[in-house]
Amino acid sequence: MKKHSIKIIGALVIAGIWLALWYSGIFRSWSLSSLLAYRDTTVQYVRVNYGPSLALYTLLYSIGITLAIPGGFVFTMLGGFLFGPLPATIAVVVASTTGAYLCALWVRYMVGSIIQNRYKEKLSQFNAHLKTYGVAYLITARLFPFTPFVLVNILVGLTHIPLSTFACATGCGMIPAAYAYALLGKEVYGVHALPEMITPTSLVVSSILLIMSVIPLLWQYYTKAKTRSHTF
Repeated sequence: MKKHSIKIIGALVIAGIWLALWYSGIFRSWSLSSLLAYRDTTVQYVRVNYGPSLALYTLLYSIGITLAIPGGFVFTMLGGFLFGPLPATIAVVVASTTGAYLCALWVRYMVGSIIQNRYKEKLSQFNAHLKTYGVAYLITARLFPFTPFVLVNILVGLTHIPLSTFACATGCGMIPAAYAYALLGKEVYGVHALPEMITPTSLVVSSILLIMSVIPLLWQYYTKAKTRSHTF
């Protein structure tokens, strides 16, 4: 079987799994609105089945990220609510890093390699820039509160950034962000409507992450500028 045919079959399989999971409602049922409606029953179930529930949460999170299903922010807050900030942070970092790696891997295999080979000369400067500043960009993207997590995974799959580097940057960048969102999720128990999630605490957390997201890029540009000045 030709490589092109394998890629087409692989894309169809992934699309089929994506649609099946989406229409099954399994991810929509793990939303904040569903949680608010069944919070007491859900909390009681998790208390009795804590280990299996945490394992299932980690697996579903990883599958969702791998298949580029949006909603990581909500899922992280859900984990903080159900399992506590620290266990949820560990689960989210493991699941999101694994899922991000696998997502970027299949995007690169299906599409990224074709684009890079076809537009090799046009993308040469872009790839060189990413080689220098790629890690800083990735950590910034993971810390920035409004960056779509899934979109970053897909875009990385279209580049030459080493996936091992991508996984390390994702894991490191996700630690403070995951803990912050899991901490916010802990407040869900006393909330009766989604707009109530906008609290002084949530605004402070978002502001801190926003400030932190700029630091890697500023540091990278500063060190590069300092290196260039020493060469003259």
